Amino acid sequence: MTGVVASVAAAAVPLAAAGWPRLASAAESPAAPPQPLAPAPATSMGAPPPGDGALVLDDVALQGETRAERLDPARTRVEALVLFSAADGIGLGGQWRSGMFGLRGTLSYQPLLFLIDRDPADKELGAFHFSNSVQLNVDALLVGTESEKGGSIGFRFNDLLGAGFSIGYQSVFEAWGQRFALSFPVTYFPAATGRVRDRLGIEPDYKINFPFGPGLEFGMGAAWVL
Repeated sequence: MTGVVASVAAAAVPLAAAGWPRLASAAESPAAPPQPLAPAPATSMGAPPPGDGALVLDDVALQGETRAERLDPARTRVEALVLFSAADGIGLGGQWRSGMFGLRGTLSYQPLLFLIDRDPADKELGAFHFSNSVQLNVDALLVGTESEKGGSIGFRFNDLLGAGFSIGYQSVFEAWGQRFALSFPVTYFPAATGRVRDRLGIEPDYKINFPFGPGLEFGMGAAWVL
């Protein structure tokens, strides 16, 4: 038994001696540099592939709108206007603005519609009468510098209704990349009833625009700011 063990040991010594240089050389040799990874294929439009932190917007529909130029509310400015108003007519003009204060003037064509009725209490509808007129509109504005919302007091002169006085609500809005001044004036012409009767030949026993008469005009309007 002792002889067998001795024989095995004698045979193992040369094998160990032969393998030791290989282990030593492997330990002493420097580590091989890592092989570079092959670049990932690019996606369409040359964009990097997803997953590397980049945002891919392929086939994404982008939406937006044109905004009007933002104006400094404190800056003094003079602007042209195109007026479209149920109360003040259709015309041209301009405005001066400085901070909270402003002055606006327009000259417009104003169509007028009158309901003439002898007895408003009966069930018969009176006759409508259409008339053309020219109107001058002048307003003093007091509005917020940021919101541009506020009020106005104004003077009107209509070649049919005569002189009148107006108060109104003022604001602004944007549409299609343009700025518009929004207004809702209420105007009273004190001499309108007599002037309309004389101009149109209406007898005194007929009512005109009952119950308010022809002297009260109101309605919403917008002015395109150029």
